Amino acid sequence: MFGVRLKGKEVLSKEELEFLDSFLAKELEKVQRRVKDDFVLILKFAVHRTKLKGKSSDKRKGKKSKNKKYGVQARVKAIRSFDAGVSEWDFKKALHGVLRKIENGLDSQIRKWLRI
Repeated sequence: MFGVRLKGKEVLSKEELEFLDSFLAKELEKVQRRVKDDFVLILKFAVHRTKLKGKSSDKRKGKKSKNKKYGVQARVKAIRSFDAGVSEWDFKKALHGVLRKIENGLDSQIRKWLRI
C-alpha cells in the first residue's frame, strides 16, 4: 500500500493538475517496486514569479512577469525516509526531475542496506 499527499496544489493550474494525476498514476508503480513496502509520498509545490526587469517605467513598476519557476519538494516515508527537491522553469521537467532523484536515492539506499 502507498499513499500520496499533495501540499500546495492550489497554486497549480487545471492543466498542471491533470498532468500531475496522469504522471503519478504511471510513476508511483516504479517507486513501489523499489520500496517493496508500505510508503507515503509527500509532494509540496511552490510557484515563484519573477519581477520585471529592465527600464523602470511607471507602468511596469511593481508588476510581476508571467514567467513561473516551479519548486517541487518530495519526501518518501517508508522504513527510512528520503527527501529530494527540484526547482525548474517547466512544470513537467520539475516533476520528472524530483521523481528521478527519488528513484536514484532509493536505489542508493537499497545498495547501502544490502551491504550491511
